[in-house]
Order: sequence, then C-alpha cells, then structure tokens
Amino acid sequence: MTAGQHFVEMQNSFRRVLCPILFTFFFSLFVAYPLTSFFADFSGVTVHTLSPYETFETVILLAVFLGILFSIPLLTYALYDFFGSFSNIRLSVYIGFGYLLSLLGVGFGSTYLAYFLLMMLQQYSIGSVTWGLYSVLKFMIYMGVATALVMQILILIPTLNRFKLVNVSFFKKRRKYVILSIFVLSAFLTPPDVLSQVVISIPFYICFEGGILLTKIL
Repeated sequence: MTAGQHFVEMQNSFRRVLCPILFTFFFSLFVAYPLTSFFADFSGVTVHTLSPYETFETVILLAVFLGILFSIPLLTYALYDFFGSFSNIRLSVYIGFGYLLSLLGVGFGSTYLAYFLLMMLQQYSIGSVTWGLYSVLKFMIYMGVATALVMQILILIPTLNRFKLVNVSFFKKRRKYVILSIFVLSAFLTPPDVLSQVVISIPFYICFEGGILLTKIL
C-alpha cells in the first residue's frame, strides 16, 4: 500500500469519529456552565468574578477540558482502526483500563483532593483571601489532570512488565527511592506541613503498590 493510500485510510478512520467528537464538544459546552457552578461551590472557598468576561472564560476552559477528556476514546478508536490494533485484545484492555483510571483520577483530583489543598492554601494565606473563579477552577482542573497521570502508575507498571520493557523486580528493589520521590513531589504540591504531605503521598504510594500487585493478575 502506497503512502497516499495510507493517508486516505487514515482520513477515513478519523472521519468516522469526527461527528461524535463534534457532538462531544457541543455537549461539553452545554454542561460546562452548571458544572462550573458546581465546582465553585464544591471548592469550599469564596470565589469572586474579577472581570466582566471571567465567567464566560471559565466556562470555555471547562468545556474544552471536558471535550478533550471525552474525545480520547474516540480518537483512540480511530488510531486503532487505522493501525488494526484491535486484534491485540490484551493491549485494548490495558488502554481501556488506563482510560478508566484517568476518569477516576480526574474525578477525585478535581474535587476532594483539590478541596483539601484549597483549604490548606487558604489557611496559610496572609491577609484577606480573594480568589477569582477562573484561577480556582483552573487549579481544580490541574489537580484532576495530575491525579489522573499519577493513577496511570497502576497500569504503567504491569504494561512495562508485560512487554518486557522493565521487570517488576526493578521497582521492588528501588521501593525506598520511590517512597522518597513521592514525598519530595508531595512537598511541592502541598503547603509546608507534614500532615498535608502525608495525606497526598498515601494515594501516590497506593498506586505504586497496586501497580506491582496487578503484575501478578494481568
């Protein structure tokens, strides 16, 4: 098959998911406003609209984020359809499980974890706290993305071990360095107190140990 034929085949694969992706972004724009209000209330802090267009800007930010998040399965399907990878059932299961972990990570990180960190940051703030709607929601989205990436450890370790890229014994032998790295990372993500660092480190470490445990199952 020539390069031109490959290009046409790729176009056809993505064309089949173009309408669903456009619908996903339209739906995200429709639900973004009530979700923005929900996140503002859930944050636990008093948020302020600091400019005439800040609410609109925040809704667009959330809509784009949701559109990308919900379009990932469609784009993955198009790539699989082009490369013919659905014949590899095990790889499909790994990617599907990884996406599920991403959704759980975004949900947990953008709500409960973000709420905890916002409370801690508010406690350590000096003077009157005035946070804008856009900055608070952006912080919650960042925490959701960060948690989703961390939760990929659960599937990353079994995947590397399955495809013989890294043996699971490599992680077991370096467990103490992993623990140290987790606490260092938590120190950057949290205010300077031991309690918040421990609370944030626990989910990270659970994901690491869970990834090692899953190597015996998958």
